[in-house]
Amino acid sequence: MDPPQPPLTRGEKEREKEWIETLVRSHFIENWEATDQPEHLKTIRDRILCNEQRAAYLLELYQQVWQQGEVVANNSFEEGKLQLSGLVVKHRLGTSPVLKVYNPIYREVFNQEWIKQELAQLRPYSEAFRAWVASDCQDQSLLLRGQTLKNAQAWAKGKNLSYLDQQFLAASEKKQIEEQIAQKERDAELERERKDREATQKRNLVLTEANRKAKGQMRFGLGVLILALLGAGISGILTVILLVNANRQVDSAKIELNQVKQEFQNVSQLSEVAGKLYKANKRSQAERAWKKAALSFEIQDYELKQAMLLSNIAIAYQQLEQFDQANKAVSESLKLLANADNRNSLDHSALLAQSLNAQARLLAAQGDTQRASSAYAKAFDTIQSLGRDLTRINPAIRVSFGEIVESVYQGFIGSLLDSEETGSNQQNLRKVRQVIESLHLTELNNFREIVPLNPNLIQIDQIDSQAAVIYPILLEDRLEVILHLPGQPLHRYSTPLSAEEVEETLSSFKEAVRIVHRRLWRRFSPKIYELLIKPAETKLAKSNIKTIVFVPNSRLGNIPMAALHDGEQYLVEKYAIAVTPALQSLEPQPQKQKPLKALIAGVSESRQGYSPLPFVEVEVKKISSMIPSSILLNQDFTGKALENALNSSYFPIVHLATNGEFSSEDTFILAWDKKITAKEFEKLLHSKKHKKSNPIELLVLSTCEIAQGNNQTPFGFAGVALRSKIRSIVGTLASVDDQSTAELMVQFYQEFTQRNVTKAEALRRAQLSMLKKYEFSHPYYWAHFVIIGDWR
Repeated sequence: MDPPQPPLTRGEKEREKEWIETLVRSHFIENWEATDQPEHLKTIRDRILCNEQRAAYLLELYQQVWQQGEVVANNSFEEGKLQLSGLVVKHRLGTSPVLKVYNPIYREVFNQEWIKQELAQLRPYSEAFRAWVASDCQDQSLLLRGQTLKNAQAWAKGKNLSYLDQQFLAASEKKQIEEQIAQKERDAELERERKDREATQKRNLVLTEANRKAKGQMRFGLGVLILALLGAGISGILTVILLVNANRQVDSAKIELNQVKQEFQNVSQLSEVAGKLYKANKRSQAERAWKKAALSFEIQDYELKQAMLLSNIAIAYQQLEQFDQANKAVSESLKLLANADNRNSLDHSALLAQSLNAQARLLAAQGDTQRASSAYAKAFDTIQSLGRDLTRINPAIRVSFGEIVESVYQGFIGSLLDSEETGSNQQNLRKVRQVIESLHLTELNNFREIVPLNPNLIQIDQIDSQAAVIYPILLEDRLEVILHLPGQPLHRYSTPLSAEEVEETLSSFKEAVRIVHRRLWRRFSPKIYELLIKPAETKLAKSNIKTIVFVPNSRLGNIPMAALHDGEQYLVEKYAIAVTPALQSLEPQPQKQKPLKALIAGVSESRQGYSPLPFVEVEVKKISSMIPSSILLNQDFTGKALENALNSSYFPIVHLATNGEFSSEDTFILAWDKKITAKEFEKLLHSKKHKKSNPIELLVLSTCEIAQGNNQTPFGFAGVALRSKIRSIVGTLASVDDQSTAELMVQFYQEFTQRNVTKAEALRRAQLSMLKKYEFSHPYYWAHFVIIGDWR
């Protein structure tokens, strides 16, 4: 045993204190994102920022605690979430419970600068927003306008905003529309006054000139009286002609003024109905209506503009269940379109489909299913007639063109399923399959063309005799599922549940799977299992199914199906799982197995503000030891180096392990020197020399939420790969853990390199290997990985 040490002197204590402080700063506070291994501070950060809707509130509450030192607790929901993050702790001060930062290290790491930075990323309009909230949401001078509003709307696109954020942006857009209407009315009144003045001046000039000529004629003698009278007659005729032309200009001005007044009346009506929707707590519908009112100013053709406004007025009134007003508006819209001059234009067809669809929805809501079915069919046929090269559609219409197409297709699918014969009519169910696959491929192509129905849809038997295909169809009042099994007729099952209820369950499940320290996912996973899998359990078991393939719409495409649970087992414990936009995008026979060869690129170090991924090096090293590989790691992984590598040699496998992001506005993967955007990546894949003769067999997108998509861009970055004819993609549906990802990827390749193991089965085995490890058993670590495209 060492002898006891003498006590430290005062100077030594001070030096020790300084030494400890320096040590803590250098190892824990400065560059903490790079040194946080195993992850601790990042976990706290992620718990606060994981939910965009809640994060702003948590940050603002934490900012109060940080600035004031202690804040009296009121047991709010936000306080509970902030405590669960571990960043603050509640203790009693006198008779009142208070919140304070858990320890000095947390206070230094998550300081005021960090709070400001994160708030700015969450809400670029935070200063105006806070002031507006402080005014009890009354000060309209703080609302956004012009480019600032456009930037805010672009940032907000695809995000799950808080109620106050939605209210602020909606109020800003409403105010801007009102100001635009007022300005247009002022401009129109000034223009009318100008044209009235010009017409009056022209009439006066004509009359003055005629009077002067008449007086001149009187100076001639009697001998020329007849000629004078003839001349006066001609002069009078000319005068009449000039007066008629002047009056026509006045009439034209009046017509233009009447059109402007009608336009303002319709814009004002749509804005007013949007306000009613907002008060009825239908905020997303209200924002949509305000947006349509604003977009109408971008359409120059008067008839199309009014048809567009009236169609959206009808939709808004239907959402308020005011059917008389809705019927009147949609009838006026269809009448305008029937008499429009440019009935052969793409713009006309798109708006006609929207109006027919609105009419069909109204008829269905009022119980007239036969006429509703006819209107749905007409709307669908109108969309199908659009064909290719839809980039020429007016930008103001194109903004919501995807929404129009999806709504028309969903309405038509619903009408087919509502048919009395559908339950036993295989022809109708096959038609539904055709429509779903057409819609998904149209979405995958970013609505640049309408993919026609395929009358000879490929059957699952032709692709994989041990696979089942599930088509989930989310309609307004129910969830429908079509089950396609080898050698069997199509099966259909339906659950009466509103789209809002289903989407709320899906959203809660997705969020719960991301919360590692709790098992909240167990509340929601069995519910989704009962909706999608339970009715098919017996048929799946009897058919000796090994793989379940989901063909989901955009709202179901981001669900980690592997984590669905029947109360005893995860779905992935029973079946391999894959996702594809359409069976018709697959080749009936799989390609012959080529010698495995991989291009592996990754960034393990911190770049451009993104956290380091130290386990990427482990991942790259182990995978390259199993498969002949070319490696681009860190400094070697540049945009140009990736392009050169893909063009210099053929790689059946391309594996990218790096940070990345997907959103509607900013989609990229991170190379050493730059962010490779989705457009750049697609261009790179299309320019690949070996594309036609030797397409990439498997693209693996490791470590980032690169397979996540939204309503506008299904499958995210993976969708780019599918459009580029890459056969299979392995990616993730959410951000994932660095260490567990590396282990799962290594296990995937160990399984994939075995004979007669499909890609989907290899991923399943890798996921099961993680599930068996206690530290990685939570679905967060393995369920977000998915195989997209060809699973064989």
